[in-house]
Amino acid sequence: MSAPRFLAVSWAVVRLSTGLGLLVGALEGAFIAGTARLETTFAEAALLSGAALAAGLGVAWPLAGVAGLVVGLWPGRALPLSRQATGLGLVALGLGLWYLAPLGIRMLGAGRIAAGLAGLALPFGIAGVVLLNARHWLRRAEVGLGVRPGWVSLAAGVSLLIALGDAALLTGRPRDPAPPPGGPGRSVLLVTLDTARRDHFSAYGDPGAPPTPRFDALAREGVLFTDAVTPTPETAPAHASLFTSLHPVRHGVLSNADVLSPGFLTLAERLRVAGWATGAFVSSFAVDSRTGLDQGFGVYDDDFWPTLHGATEIRLVEVGIRALFRFGDPLAVPFLLERSARDTHARAARWMAARTDRPFFCWVHYFEPHAPYEPHPGGPDSGGVDHRAILPREASFAYTPEVEARLRTLYRGEVAWTDARLGDLLDTLDALGLADRTLVAVLADHGEMLGEHGIRFRHHGLWEEVVRIPLALRAPGLEAMGSTVAVQTRIMDVPATLLAWLGRPPMDPGEGVDLGVFLRKERTTAPALLLAGRKAATLDRGSLYGLRTGRTADGRGSAVKYLLDRDLDTELLFDLVQDPKEVQDISASQPAAVATSRRFVMEEVSGLRAGGPPEDPFVRDVLQALGYLR
Repeated sequence: MSAPRFLAVSWAVVRLSTGLGLLVGALEGAFIAGTARLETTFAEAALLSGAALAAGLGVAWPLAGVAGLVVGLWPGRALPLSRQATGLGLVALGLGLWYLAPLGIRMLGAGRIAAGLAGLALPFGIAGVVLLNARHWLRRAEVGLGVRPGWVSLAAGVSLLIALGDAALLTGRPRDPAPPPGGPGRSVLLVTLDTARRDHFSAYGDPGAPPTPRFDALAREGVLFTDAVTPTPETAPAHASLFTSLHPVRHGVLSNADVLSPGFLTLAERLRVAGWATGAFVSSFAVDSRTGLDQGFGVYDDDFWPTLHGATEIRLVEVGIRALFRFGDPLAVPFLLERSARDTHARAARWMAARTDRPFFCWVHYFEPHAPYEPHPGGPDSGGVDHRAILPREASFAYTPEVEARLRTLYRGEVAWTDARLGDLLDTLDALGLADRTLVAVLADHGEMLGEHGIRFRHHGLWEEVVRIPLALRAPGLEAMGSTVAVQTRIMDVPATLLAWLGRPPMDPGEGVDLGVFLRKERTTAPALLLAGRKAATLDRGSLYGLRTGRTADGRGSAVKYLLDRDLDTELLFDLVQDPKEVQDISASQPAAVATSRRFVMEEVSGLRAGGPPEDPFVRDVLQALGYLR
C-alpha cells in the first residue's frame, strides 16, 4: 500500500474509533452511576460522566493508532474500506478486553470458571459484531447510500444523551430505605479518630496532653470512659469489631490486608433494615470499601480525588493509580492514600443536611493522627523534620533525640487539629438542629507508640499506649451527664450501647455489653479482653496475643495484662495498677495467673493463621506505601 493510502486508512481508523470510545465511556459512566455509593450534585455527576467519556477516548485513540498501523501495514490486496472495518473491529476487541477481561479474570480466580471464560470470550463477540456492522456501513457509504448524520456524529450524540442520563441517575438514585414510622426519630453520629492516643486528650488529665477542648466538652456533656480498650491496634480489624460487635478472631479480619465477609451482620445493616439512612465518610485507604466495612451503608464515600469526586471509579484512572503505586512514588501524591478531615467533614455535613427529617446513622472517620505527622495552620511547625520523607527509609533512618522530640510535637499538633475538626462536626450538628436527637460517640481505633518500649511512631505491639483509647459518648436525655465509667470498656461494647439507646435489640451474634448497665450501676465488672496484634511494623513478622482485665466500677480489684509470643514461646505479665508503664514483668512470681491466662489465650487463638500480605498486588502496594509491608 502506498504511503498516502496507508496514512488515509490509519487516520480513518482513529477517526471512526472516536465513536466507539465515546460510547464505551458513556456505558462506563452508566455502570458507575448504577453502582457507586457516592452522593453528588448534578454538576459533580455531569463532570464525572464527562470524565468517563474522555477516558473512553483516552483508551480508544491509542488502540486505534496501533490498529491503524496493523491494518495499514498488513500485506495483501484488501481494499481500504475493508482495512478500516478490520481496524475498527480490532479497536472494539481492545476496548472489550480493557473493560471486561479483569472481570473475567476475577471470576476465574473465584472459581467461577464458566462465568470467567464467558467474560474473556465476550470481547471477541463484540469485536465480531462491530466488524460486520462496520463493513456494512462503510460499504453503504462507498456506494453513496450512507446515512446522515455519520457514524461519529451519531455516536457522539447518543453518548452525550447517555452521559446526561448517567448524571441524572447518579444524582437521583435513591440511597435510603423507607423511614420507620413516627417522625424523624433518634440518630447516631459515630466519629472514629485514627491512631489517637488516650493520653493526648486533656479530658483524661494526663500531664503534657495537648488541649482538646471539643472532646473535653463532649465528655462533660455526656460520659467519659476512662479505661476504653481496643482488641487490636490495627485500623481495619478494630473497625470491623466496632461494626460487628465481634472480636477479630471471630470476624476474621486480623490485619489491614483482610476483608470482612458478607456473612457477618454489621451495625449499619441492622439500622438500614430498620429504616435508618446510613452514610460513611472515611479518610484513608485502610478503611475503604475493599475492606468490606461498607456493608449496610447506602452512601460510602471513600473517593479522595480532590477536584473530581468519583474519579477513582473510572477504570483508566484506577489503572493509572495502580501503575503509580507499582512504579512511582505514591507518597508524592498523598490524596491517593488519605483525605483531609476538612474534606471529609464537608461531605458528611452535606449528607446530614439532606436528612434532617429522618433518622440516620452517620460514620465519620478522621485520619490525621496517623503517620506521617505534618504541621497544620496554628499548630507547631515541622522544625525542618519531614516525616513523609522519613517513612520510606524508616528501617535504616537514624532517629536523633531532636527528630524524635519534633515528631512527638507534630503528633500532638495532629491530635489538637483533629479535635478542632471534631468541633466543626459538632457545630454542624447544632446548626442543622440535630443535636437534640442525635447520639454522638467519639473514639479511636487504637493509639500510637512514640518511643515507648523502643517502638518509634508506629502502633504494633500490645502495650498500653496502643491498646487504650479515648472514648466519650453524648446522648440527649442521658441522665449521667458528666459521669465517668472506670471499668474496662471494649470497642465491641459500642454497638450494643448505640442500639440500646435507639431502642433496638443488640447484635446477634455479638459480644458487646450495653454500657448503660455501668451508668445505672446494674453491673460493676466487665469481661476480660483477648488482645491480638503485630510483633513488628510489617504484617509478615508474626503476631502477638494477650489478655487484659480491668478493675471494678468503684476502682477496686486488680488489673493485669498477659502477653504471649507463640513463636518465641515467651510470656509477660504486668500489674497495671502498680505498674501502668509495663516495665516490671511479674510472670515468674505469678505462675498460676500465667498458666490460666495462657490456657485462655491458646483456646481462643488455636488454629488462627498468622497475618500476612494480601494476594492483590495493588493492595500490597498500597499497604506498603502506608508502612504495613516492606
